[in-house]
Amino acid sequence: MSVTAPFLGMQTTGGWEANQPLESYREEILFLDPNGTAPLLGMLSKMGAGKPLNSGAYHWYTQVMPEQGGTITDVCLDSDFTTYVSGAVAGSILYVRVTATPATGVAQVSEFRPDQLVVLRYSLDDTVDVLARVLSIVVNGTSSYVVVKLVEADDNSARGYNLANADKMYVVGSSHQEGGMPPTGVNYVPTRISSHTMISKDTWKISGSALETELRTAPNRAAIIAQKRQTCRMLHFNEMEGACFFNKYGEETAGDGSSIWKFMGIFEFVKTYASSNIDNFRYNAAYSTLSWTEGGEDWINTALNANFKYKARDMITPPDRIGFTGLDGLQALNNLALAAGQPRLEPKQKAWGIQ
Repeated sequence: MSVTAPFLGMQTTGGWEANQPLESYREEILFLDPNGTAPLLGMLSKMGAGKPLNSGAYHWYTQVMPEQGGTITDVCLDSDFTTYVSGAVAGSILYVRVTATPATGVAQVSEFRPDQLVVLRYSLDDTVDVLARVLSIVVNGTSSYVVVKLVEADDNSARGYNLANADKMYVVGSSHQEGGMPPTGVNYVPTRISSHTMISKDTWKISGSALETELRTAPNRAAIIAQKRQTCRMLHFNEMEGACFFNKYGEETAGDGSSIWKFMGIFEFVKTYASSNIDNFRYNAAYSTLSWTEGGEDWINTALNANFKYKARDMITPPDRIGFTGLDGLQALNNLALAAGQPRLEPKQKAWGIQ
């Protein structure tokens, strides 16, 4: 198609045929990578630094420091469970009802043994605290109890509370007679945890013809290969981190009879072994009347208190904790920080004459 030039013999950029100019292209692809890193994948890679596994199924044991106490259900005057009201003095015998069923936060009768010293206390008034000695224990399901002898009178609180209000009992030591027999032993059994290894694969493929094709976004074969590897690597990061969160422990059988293993993800692990640590601000009754900016700080501090209850393993330095959050969670934390504090902008670097 002929084009009339504005001046006789003058060729302008508008005079070329539509596909004739090469135009300018940046010889690469600008990947919009997610903000952050792939810490879960990094932690998984460190797991291979120890002894290689010789089986796809593996197990380990955990054991926590025993609480040696917890919640009590009633303080009584006798084995018929006549409820105690007041007036106990040093030397008085009381029957403290506990449970024989292991449960988080609930005292187990098997935690106690004769000659231990225990403190009976009321969670709303620590001045109630009364020291006592364990005389004997009776294991009988929900009717289990610990017989104690008070070391001091039940008159410590000036707020109107006494051992009738006591809801906690903890071991605080032991005291034995001279020349006495060795005490009864208390045994704790560790918890076995199981999981599987899992084979994760990601591949990239390109034909020889495609590899020889000259592209605007890659000047040579090496650039094409690098871009394909980058895409494959990012997909592998994403899939591995997703599996770390959502995976379900189990084993399937393929059509040829071979095994397909799946390791236990973080969500299932917490639900199985630490379900009491699962909480949601929106559905927590203690914060039902509060907005996020009103109660979020206390909620987070309570969660962190439980998270730092146990120390990190010796090989982890420093003994930090890692938290994972999405963009919405990050925005919620920023909103909380702005509501609870005062933002301040300060210059950190001078560049191009601007400060």
